[in-house]
Amino acid sequence: MRKTFHFAFILILMLISNIPVFAGETGKISGHVSDKKNKESLMGVNITIVARWESGVERKITGSRGAATDKEGDYYILNVPPGVYSVRASYIGYKSEIITQIRVDVDKSTNVDFLLESTSFESKEVVVTAYSSKKVEQDLTATKQVYNIEDITASSSVSSLTDILELQADVVDDHFRGGRVGQSSFLVNGATISNPLTNSRAFSPITTALSQVEVYTSGFSAEYGNAQSGVVNMIEKEGGETWETRFEPSTSLPYYKTFTDNTKSGGSVYSPNSLHFYNVLKNDMQAWLAIDPTQGKQLFAIPSSFTSSYKPLNYRDTLALARLTQIMWLSSIRKVGLEYNNRFDSRFDFSTGGPLAEGLKLFIAARQE
Repeated sequence: MRKTFHFAFILILMLISNIPVFAGETGKISGHVSDKKNKESLMGVNITIVARWESGVERKITGSRGAATDKEGDYYILNVPPGVYSVRASYIGYKSEIITQIRVDVDKSTNVDFLLESTSFESKEVVVTAYSSKKVEQDLTATKQVYNIEDITASSSVSSLTDILELQADVVDDHFRGGRVGQSSFLVNGATISNPLTNSRAFSPITTALSQVEVYTSGFSAEYGNAQSGVVNMIEKEGGETWETRFEPSTSLPYYKTFTDNTKSGGSVYSPNSLHFYNVLKNDMQAWLAIDPTQGKQLFAIPSSFTSSYKPLNYRDTLALARLTQIMWLSSIRKVGLEYNNRFDSRFDFSTGGPLAEGLKLFIAARQE
């Protein structure tokens, strides 16, 4: 049995509070503050993010992130990482008010309004726990769905990015609304993870290392270039206010891929003996220029885009282009040769993160299959 170890998506995020975060990775909190009695706008009210909710527990935030209202009573807080927060409004002569469990999504403005009550004496702050986001997003110009990884992993058996995309009604096997492979764009924190040969997704990130997954199926903006069918924007997790470590083992029963060559099913799909041309096409470069007896034509044909070149292609050029085709073919069948022998599939996910020092946090995720 051959084991594979996947540490390609080990995330080490050292986040310093005064480093700006790029667009496409954060959200915004905005709103209006007014007097509860006469509805007049209040200028100079301090709006501060005071806590972040992690696994259903409110954690106080070290440092400060906030804004003050302008003369119209409006405010906005930019570059807020996706998550669930508690926000406080404080003003001299008024009771302080905290609104809890405010969800911030990537590329979205979350509206939070305050109605402050005036007072002539010092009193305790008011905590509002009945916050709920608006059902209709007035600033939404695209068809998209935002998946909170913590929510969907707790309610469903989601172990990979493919499982998340299959929650969409119009996405099947990375095909958006019938589009072909290579027409979709996959990004991790704004950086593409495309295979340069096929323009398809190069690897599947570890789900426990993600905070949110934003899926666009139409109407995406120009900031997502080279996308025709859909966009998947994945946001990595950050270290929290307290250290938190997570272990997630899982296993699956043997199924079709464990069949041996002696079964009536026709053999294992990973056995070279079940692939008639595997050994020839893997080792013999000349075989790619031979005639396929099943179709009566060559396995490899020079793309039409090369035939219009001002310089005629020679035999060496033809072999070079055939080699590129062979590399793409080998990439598509890279699991050939695995021997399962009716063993169970197993997977082990590990993640840990927390503060290292003031303004400095760490997060690491790894997977073994």
